[in-house]
Amino acid sequence: GDLMSAESATAGGYEAVAVDGFPADSIVWALANLDTDFDLVVSGSNSGQNIGPISLLSGTVGAARYAAQNGIPAVAVSQGAAEVEDFPASVGAAIDWILEHRDGYEAGEVTLISINAPSCPNGVRDVLEVALAEDLTDRDPFTVDCDSTAIDPVDDVDAFVTGFTAITELPITVE
Repeated sequence: GDLMSAESATAGGYEAVAVDGFPADSIVWALANLDTDFDLVVSGSNSGQNIGPISLLSGTVGAARYAAQNGIPAVAVSQGAAEVEDFPASVGAAIDWILEHRDGYEAGEVTLISINAPSCPNGVRDVLEVALAEDLTDRDPFTVDCDSTAIDPVDDVDAFVTGFTAITELPITVE
């Protein structure tokens, strides 16, 4: 049916429109109702990691994917679930990535990027660009070892669970 929306404001007091639905519904609504050319869509930062095959279930990633499928570069940003979440870690990584890659998306390069930062009490180890994990065999994506000394993670799950912020290019279409 029709998407329901209402005038609203952000927590910081900026005028906004609230869309009743899933995260991707906000992108559907924006594309249908806002008379603008979008340069970039940033979805999140949300609570809870969206790594490996879990990313297929994510509303945050779904919203970004819908934007990319419509020709708009997109970034999905997620903060690892924890008792105390470190949102500045994921938001900071997203800002840095956006600034570093601005020329590409301004030139029309359409990518779907996922950024996942663990909530480590002493901060993340580093920020790494890694591949998307294809499976979770023998791995627990919900247990993070912030004190790990592991190096050279092979994918986003390995990076995230060993205390790194993982930046991963996702496929725009899913089979």
